[in-house]
Amino acid sequence: INSVKYIRRRNYVYSCAKLVSLVCASVSIVTLTNTMLFTFGEENVFLRSVILPILSVVVCSFIIASAWMMVKKANLQLRILKNEEERE
Repeated sequence: INSVKYIRRRNYVYSCAKLVSLVCASVSIVTLTNTMLFTFGEENVFLRSVILPILSVVVCSFIIASAWMMVKKANLQLRILKNEEERE
């Protein structure tokens, strides 16, 4: 609920901090999954050979999309600020 409030207020610092926290949590999930599969999943080769690479690709895609979104928002804000300075 608080995230929605800050998005509506366009507080980009808070949004970026929340996004970085989400990225860290998703990387931690991949690391935990990897550790658990290699510790407890010795007999289940399917999980190690298929599920872990799929999860890793999904998390990497999420990280790349998040970074692209943050750069795009930053460029938009810079253009807006530049236009405001030119008008003055």
